[in-house]
Amino acid sequence: MSTKQSSGRTLAFVVAFLVFSTCSYIGHKNLLDCFTDSPVPEFCRGEPFGLSLFPQPKLFPSASSGFEEVFQSEIQDFQSHPRFKAMLADVAAETRTSAEARIRGQELGQELVRKGIPRLPPQDLDEWNRIRLLLAQDSEATCAALWSGSLDQGRLISALSSLPERDSRAWFRLSSRAGILELESVQPISADSAAVLEGLEAIVRTLAPSDREHFLEILGQGVDAAPPDGCAAVRTLMTGAQRLPPAQRGGFLRALASGQ
Repeated sequence: MSTKQSSGRTLAFVVAFLVFSTCSYIGHKNLLDCFTDSPVPEFCRGEPFGLSLFPQPKLFPSASSGFEEVFQSEIQDFQSHPRFKAMLADVAAETRTSAEARIRGQELGQELVRKGIPRLPPQDLDEWNRIRLLLAQDSEATCAALWSGSLDQGRLISALSSLPERDSRAWFRLSSRAGILELESVQPISADSAAVLEGLEAIVRTLAPSDREHFLEILGQGVDAAPPDGCAAVRTLMTGAQRLPPAQRGGFLRALASGQ
């Protein structure tokens, strides 16, 4: 394949990549818009791989009270942060019912964490990617839902609760750190689109020729790919990120998090 053809194929799958948002129309959007447009387009604002970071308490499995305790203990620093409490007070003042205030407060927490994930240091971004890979490896159905963006909160909570406590605890701890970083930051953070391109190209180069063609084909299909294929692509992307050189991996993961 010529350099020109290779570059064209790379750009083609970058455009199709990260179709994991729950927005049904994201498939025809350009990934690079998430990293270059300001403000960030609405279609880019779904959780990465469909993951909602702050679940509704009613979704915790009734037999998993210990899991809920893990959640509550790990996000305590974020929930008790003075700035977050002030923001919640503003939400409460603007809403008519406690139920509405609770929902909007959860949405606020999720948004702060989503924006804060790219601010995490490299070792935390590694952990973020590692736990997502665990979720993808733990269940074929969860893995396929990560690709299609159909992983709702109930299924996410079930998936997280099936992980060893140290991993679910780490997930919520990272969420709390991200939220605090966003609360305390004054400068916006922007993604490095070149880091995304370079990282994806490096991952593709590690694949055998037949696997490479299949991988690019799946990415081109987006959410229309068969569930087993979408799952395979998710696992390839996450394991590929782990194998990138540290200097490149940090920028790649940060850029992906910035474009979620």
